[in-house]
Amino acid sequence: MAYALTGSPRFLRASYGGSSLDLSLSRSALLAASLLLFAANTRHGLAIQPDSTRYMGISPVPYDAPVYHWLLTGGLSLDISLSAAATAIALLTLVANVLLIHGLVLRGSGDWRVAAVGAGLATLAPQFVGLHASAMSEAPFLSFLLLSIWCALSYLQSFRRTDLVLSAVLLGVASLTRFTAPPLGAAIAAAILLDRRRALPDRLKDCLLLALVSGGIFFSWVAWSQISSGRSIGRELAFYGNMGAAEWRASLDAFLAWVLPGRFGLTLRLTLLLVVLGTALMQVRREVDHHLDRQSLPEGQAGNRAALTIILGGMFVGYLGFVLLSTTIEANLTFDGRYALPAYIFLVMLLSVQFTRLEEAPSLRTFLLAMAVVVGLSHGVRTAAHTLKTARDGGGYNADIWRNSATIAAVRKLPADAVLYANGPDVTALKTGRKTFLSPQTKQYRTDRPEPGNELPAQLARIELQARTRPVFLVFYDHLDWRFYLASEPELVRLLSLPRPARFDDGRIYQVPDGAAAQQAQP
Repeated sequence: MAYALTGSPRFLRASYGGSSLDLSLSRSALLAASLLLFAANTRHGLAIQPDSTRYMGISPVPYDAPVYHWLLTGGLSLDISLSAAATAIALLTLVANVLLIHGLVLRGSGDWRVAAVGAGLATLAPQFVGLHASAMSEAPFLSFLLLSIWCALSYLQSFRRTDLVLSAVLLGVASLTRFTAPPLGAAIAAAILLDRRRALPDRLKDCLLLALVSGGIFFSWVAWSQISSGRSIGRELAFYGNMGAAEWRASLDAFLAWVLPGRFGLTLRLTLLLVVLGTALMQVRREVDHHLDRQSLPEGQAGNRAALTIILGGMFVGYLGFVLLSTTIEANLTFDGRYALPAYIFLVMLLSVQFTRLEEAPSLRTFLLAMAVVVGLSHGVRTAAHTLKTARDGGGYNADIWRNSATIAAVRKLPADAVLYANGPDVTALKTGRKTFLSPQTKQYRTDRPEPGNELPAQLARIELQARTRPVFLVFYDHLDWRFYLASEPELVRLLSLPRPARFDDGRIYQVPDGAAAQQAQP
């Protein structure tokens, strides 16, 4: 199981003239480049995003899938800070993901050169570098997916049910890291069913085992969480999707960024992407047809290639379908670079695995090589630019604008017993350690509708009631202008009769008058 991560298999040396030294040097160079980029991008600390604070448990908005939260907070009892835990997780998952992507492509292609290029295109992409330098759940999610694929591949070569159970456990954990993992289970089941070396009842039993173990882990948590806290996946089974033309264009741009940045124009980028996608899906269909004719998956490296092609192709299509379905269920959700990253990695791995099978199609091999060069250069430029900017200014809530915020400094000096509301409660809690509530909202982000029983008048009444007994402050940061679902600053000034604020370079702080003062201020 570990041969592709620790040494060079015999077929590699025999077929491609490689050596253990070639493999070790290419893998070490790739890992060293990733670690150097990580160090540069985390010079001021990991990029802390709004969702990061949710998983850290310091945001008023609760987290969704729990595994990353458990990993972050698990060390608190050992006096390991959230920041230290996040950095350790990011570093560990970066190393794991680089080695796993390289190792899986090697197992499928049998060529260390293809593995190096494919893994490089995946791991040196700006999206990969940025997310692995952030406190986000995508990196461990990708690790669990790749480990599940690794174990599934071992099972398909040996039929050891231990490997299948381990793959199912990792799939279940991945599903509790991000809710978009289930399509991998369907892809693995498809690979099992297509392999006719065993009788159909045995294949069906193993598919059922995969579903019971992975699904059991996921739904056990759902039941426990629903009973213990009254919430689980955090989404209603209703169609709140509200994507319009602009949102679909933004989602398309996330796809097109896989090949070239926006300055190259829509037509060229879309054409190249469609050719790449068509090639990948054609190879999946060819592999499936070929092995249906053979009535089994072959042994050895060819079997690894066939199984990986089916799994990666199935996961690519299923993952995209799953995420696009989410856009119909959840409002204000677009398919951005963050959500696109796993699909991009599956696509690169799939094309890399199939590259060595295209010897009879030299024009297609030439096209893919040219695309690898173009995409690699594009990645290099964009990753370098992103890294230089992040090394200079920091990222997310660890950027200079937050480290040097005059408004944040003023919040620290507010009375200890004050109740705080802000359009950035997450960054306030992160930078000051003070519990902060989200400023009144006119609608919920995920539904684009008012929260039943907690409409704006009820929120305002609660604030006015608090102001009768304790100082209450509203904080507005200029750098947070994208939370469109919150009541606007002028609206709150009018509705709460707020006095003149304390003004700073990057924000304002209002003190809510007590009930008597508010009543006197009414016209």
